[in-house]
Amino acid sequence: MTGHSHRVFPSRDYEGLPGVDLKKGTVNGKPVVMAGSYGSHLGVIRLTLEKDGRGWRVADGSSSVQPIQPRQGDRTAAAAPAPDGEVQALLEASHLGTLEYVRRAVGRSTGRIHSYFSFLGDSAGVQLVAEAQRAYVAKALAGTEHASLPILSAAAPFKSGGRPGVGFYTDIPAGDVAIRNVADLYLYPNQIAAVRLTGAQVRDWLEMSSRALMVIDPNAKVAQPLVNTRVPAYVFDIIDGVTYAIDITQPERFDREGKLVNDKAHRIRDLAFQGRPIDDKQEFIVVTNNYRANGGGSFPWLDGSTVIYQSPDTVQQAIIDYIRAKGVVEPSTNGTFRLAPLPPTLMLTYQSSPLARELLREQPALTYQGPGEDGFALYKIDPVKLGGGK
Repeated sequence: MTGHSHRVFPSRDYEGLPGVDLKKGTVNGKPVVMAGSYGSHLGVIRLTLEKDGRGWRVADGSSSVQPIQPRQGDRTAAAAPAPDGEVQALLEASHLGTLEYVRRAVGRSTGRIHSYFSFLGDSAGVQLVAEAQRAYVAKALAGTEHASLPILSAAAPFKSGGRPGVGFYTDIPAGDVAIRNVADLYLYPNQIAAVRLTGAQVRDWLEMSSRALMVIDPNAKVAQPLVNTRVPAYVFDIIDGVTYAIDITQPERFDREGKLVNDKAHRIRDLAFQGRPIDDKQEFIVVTNNYRANGGGSFPWLDGSTVIYQSPDTVQQAIIDYIRAKGVVEPSTNGTFRLAPLPPTLMLTYQSSPLARELLREQPALTYQGPGEDGFALYKIDPVKLGGGK
């Protein structure tokens, strides 16, 4: 029984691999199952057992996966199966109580908050998380030895499509913001943490984060995808409080383990604090979560040794408290990052939800091209409108 990569086995994703029998769901004759993510599928293994003396042995086995229900925007999944009556009766009261809780409003939003264009620049959802984190830590560090240092805030666009599928986006309508919306914006029960870093270390953090974008050949005559789908969105940290550009034509500076592999590579350009080039020796407090601060994602300088604060509260709770205190939030961004200018003849593509088509006015650099793979929609990027050709 597998699952860490959040994919589905048996499925056509594994066609042609040595030793794989997709009809039986076996690898080298052994039944294997991987049931997707977020409860998307039920994994089933069937074994044929034979009596062998006093014990039993496995004579044969097979596996299969059954989709539980279609997800938003996913037209390829099967219809939801009927619930088990006995289990439903046992859980009904708890289920209704949970729904009542997560539907409680904590404030209002004057606009729609979504993650369909998270890799193209700032998004309002990431901005909201960053502001809530910063407000929490500023209060926690007041009166301490760290209080005089500027506070930056790192957040990632967790639900941004990719491997989890076309329904894996945040989309919160204008109006009441409920607890369930906050959980949709920030998925994990992480605690808030703060690290103390230099400007040079902040730069390395952003270099590692930029691995979520592909290395683009500026001379290529074929279309190239912008997003590196092999890198999960939760490691695409955007650090609010500084401004910077990402030069996607440059190679990666760090590998997936955070090891420096190209000391000449600099994807992060024009890194500035308060409008001036960042001082590599200046110290900052950067708010993040306990997963990242203690080594999650293998970011350089984030191994637990630079942590100066960890909260008893989750990031979700900090966001809830922040929205409650404001009462009304106005979705906005402050232009934290942008893509560096690209050759105007470059052909780039961006994959997102089909639902993003109705929001293209927010992204004049995008043009709908047609259906993509696995239910996604494919968009063409105009390099000039994205930030100017070079």
